[in-house]
Amino acid sequence: MRHVHDKEAAEQSLPAAGGQIVAAGPDQQTIGVAIAVPEPLATSLKEARLSYGDSQAATIPTHVTILPPTVVDDPDMPLVREHLARIAGRTVPFTIELLGTDSFRPVSPVVFVPLVRGGRACAALASQVRSGPLARDLAFSYHPHVTIGHNISEQALDEAERECRGVHAAFVADEVVLYLRDAAHQWEIDAGFPFTGHLLGEVP
Repeated sequence: MRHVHDKEAAEQSLPAAGGQIVAAGPDQQTIGVAIAVPEPLATSLKEARLSYGDSQAATIPTHVTILPPTVVDDPDMPLVREHLARIAGRTVPFTIELLGTDSFRPVSPVVFVPLVRGGRACAALASQVRSGPLARDLAFSYHPHVTIGHNISEQALDEAERECRGVHAAFVADEVVLYLRDAAHQWEIDAGFPFTGHLLGEVP
């Protein structure tokens, strides 16, 4: 497996935020792992992102990143799927609550909706995913969020941060999704891995 390190990919979302996604070579895949935001919220946030001029929203499902873009050799893909299935099998579904807006500026030109609930669970999940066949370093500290503006003008970022402050929604995260980046730079679902863990003392 080829590990992607600090300057090779950025960590803020499935697309690079403040960096370029490393292109997969022959017999390789660029993957990402995320929690998908459900409908109708996903479309609402995607349309908002597009309205601010962020064309990347057309190629990226609305999500909370768990593992940023990472290049994997094709022969390692079965190991990656087994790894994610094992982690999901011991993960208990949890609630994600989104509220307001924030920004990574000036470090990175990104405006996002932060998690006010579920962030620790996402961080724990991300730490587990970044082990075994997906062990890698991060260029930035892990910070779960939903992007609503990236690499657009400062004015557009200001508008996104101001106009989306009223966002408030919650949903149950009950699976993690493996995405593959295709030749057209679209992120497509490869597989979903349901969370089937149980709370201590819970009867399966």
